[in-house]
Amino acid sequence: MGLFAGVLGVAWPSMRLDFGVSLDAIGALLLFSMFVSLAVSFSSGRLIATIGLGTLLVIGGVLGALSFLGNALAPSWWTLILMAAMASAGVSIINTGLNTYFAIVSTASLMNWLHAGFGLGATISPILVTVVLSSDRSWRWGYVVVAVSFAVLSVLFFLTRKHWPLPEQESTETEASPAQRASYKDSLKQVAVWLSLLLFFTFTGLENTASQWPYVLFTDARAVDPVIAGLWVSIYWASMTVGRLFFGVVVRYVDTTPLIRSCGAAMVSGAALVWLNPNTLLSFLGLVLIGFSVSPFFPVLASETPKRLGLANAANILGFQITAVRLGIAVVPALVGVWANADGLEVIGPAMFVIAIAVVLLYELTLRKSAVEKYATSKVS
Repeated sequence: MGLFAGVLGVAWPSMRLDFGVSLDAIGALLLFSMFVSLAVSFSSGRLIATIGLGTLLVIGGVLGALSFLGNALAPSWWTLILMAAMASAGVSIINTGLNTYFAIVSTASLMNWLHAGFGLGATISPILVTVVLSSDRSWRWGYVVVAVSFAVLSVLFFLTRKHWPLPEQESTETEASPAQRASYKDSLKQVAVWLSLLLFFTFTGLENTASQWPYVLFTDARAVDPVIAGLWVSIYWASMTVGRLFFGVVVRYVDTTPLIRSCGAAMVSGAALVWLNPNTLLSFLGLVLIGFSVSPFFPVLASETPKRLGLANAANILGFQITAVRLGIAVVPALVGVWANADGLEVIGPAMFVIAIAVVLLYELTLRKSAVEKYATSKVS
């Protein structure tokens, strides 16, 4: 799955020239994809309960394979947008399904390693596209590789479709299990849930901004060789992979609150280095620091969702969180692109710094509100 994530950032300069669109046209591509993803992610709890997680994963894989092949063959800009929206549906199905399964059935450690697997694919793909472009081949070949990977994934999900049961799916009682009984309305009554969704929106927005725009910043604004810039974007994804492997071990032995706080401080420092650009190497290292420090946010916070907000709400809220993630992935980089198109590419650095600060503040607010609501619930019970 991670292969698709790193393609667009490196391929975009060539793609926009092929289709004759402006730099900030990527916003339309991301926003159309977002709307489809929102619908899929928001309804994921019901979809899993209705058709089962295994079957849903097969559907997601098939959609991804067909749509990424469509990206590679797209003859026009609007065809590309249509294919990207379809790809977003497939990716969102798999993303929500796997994260729900790991959050309910598994541990924070394995959740980190799941996302390390994603990071490995995302590390490879910018290198792949850089090699393709430097060999005077079309960016379309990158999407061909992604389409093939999703086809393989579809086959693997089909062969294992009966081996993805969630606790509520295993119940043999006539009465619905707690995870099935919780309504969307009940799940959204908690203020902590809304703060959590905003937090997911913000840190994934930073994560995707840091993957999408630095290549253009380094090559077009700072005259870095495209091969070197593509390599550092891959190193950014590699730092996330290494971080998730590392934190997959660390979370077994340390409390997650100081861990996330430390990572937040490091993330702000990395964004400051990209912004201030004391020299090219330190700017590159700042990007890598962002990748490493943001890496445990999703796995840790998602895996704690059932514990903090209850198993009865877990499937719903995890779907909401994926919805917030898709919003962050689409909206935040798009807004940064609009700003960069208006005021120049150097605004990308300060934009990432402000977003990193917002992540730190939202995490603290979420912690406080979760503690207050948990205390109020315990007093009532």
